Amino acid sequence: MIALVPKEKCSGCSACLNACKTGALSMEPDETGFWFPVIAQEKCVECGACARACPALEKPAYQSEAPKAYIVQNKEEEIRRQSSSGGAFTALAKAVIEKGGAVFGAAIDKDGRVSHVCADRESDLARFRGSKYVQSWIGLTYREAEKLLQAGRPVCFSGTPCQIYGLKRYLGREYENLFTVDLVCKSAPSPKVFQKYLAYQKEKYPTFDRIFFRDKSRGYFYSCMALCQGEKVLYRGSSESDPWYRLFLGGFCNRELCYGCPYQTGTRASDITIWDCWDVQNYAPEWNDNKGTTAMAVWTKKGGELVASSVGYMRYKEIPLDSVKDKLNRKPLGRAKTDMKTLYQDCDSLTPKQFVKKYTPINFSVRLKRGARRALHLLHIHNFIRKLVHWGRRRRGNGGT
Repeated sequence: MIALVPKEKCSGCSACLNACKTGALSMEPDETGFWFPVIAQEKCVECGACARACPALEKPAYQSEAPKAYIVQNKEEEIRRQSSSGGAFTALAKAVIEKGGAVFGAAIDKDGRVSHVCADRESDLARFRGSKYVQSWIGLTYREAEKLLQAGRPVCFSGTPCQIYGLKRYLGREYENLFTVDLVCKSAPSPKVFQKYLAYQKEKYPTFDRIFFRDKSRGYFYSCMALCQGEKVLYRGSSESDPWYRLFLGGFCNRELCYGCPYQTGTRASDITIWDCWDVQNYAPEWNDNKGTTAMAVWTKKGGELVASSVGYMRYKEIPLDSVKDKLNRKPLGRAKTDMKTLYQDCDSLTPKQFVKKYTPINFSVRLKRGARRALHLLHIHNFIRKLVHWGRRRRGNGGT
């Protein structure tokens, strides 16, 4: 069996899988747990469809139409509470569904598997809320979206920059009824390593059936990993101590392409880009309520039209696009100083407890950071310190005036 492109150039977007009509191509996990295209040569008719769809075989080229930037908050407090930031995507998706359209996004099941699915009812949009810090399985959703587009239905497709560009390459043409939303992506972590983390947590919390990567019960600025059984919270862990946060943010389990991502640039293939607005106080201090705000860049005319049709569900304020360019060009997470080959071998051979203890040990430094952040939260001064730091930065930026 033959791979389509070298692994270091592959994002796993599955455009090739969707393009292959003969069943000759599949997406298979390798020793890292990431999916890569594999061709069964005996089934291949050499039609070239997979190569034409592959983003890695053509340098990305983007065009924008008078782009603008905004900060956004959903008007429904419960939706904003459930969302990682300001609930902007739910507002955009609701507007598409009300026009008879369908929405594609990443959803997580009770076993921690993240996959792209389709929703055409407002009640199903809750599945898309919240970040999922693990690579999503695209499957054949590009084909599904294409059928809906050809039937004339509006479609909103959300994903990472590489997934959106993969969709565009697969389609091979523009659709006026297609609205694409990508996000500012840190990296795509390994599903295999995430399952190891869940196995570790399952030993201590065997009944959890819901997973939240950004639980905001302690506030937006202190969001945590959370495991729940129904509505009951069984576990919360912050970025200082939770093993998955430390593996992900520490660069232990990221896809190789992420370190030189060609898709996350100052302009995008999407109509709209969204990300966390941590510095909302710089644009609208009155919005800084520690409940979350979304920043948004709108690249195309139809992206602007979608935002305009969503104003009944969200409040927004235009901000200078130049002020967020550094966010759009965000560099990927750093690479951990460990042998990745050994890490993935250990993921197979070590018990969950042994694996977590080896790569994310709870030492004195971790305990100190965890205790300090918890104390700041309990004293209700965590957000105050953030405001003070940003105030100082703004003064320095203005020459101290």
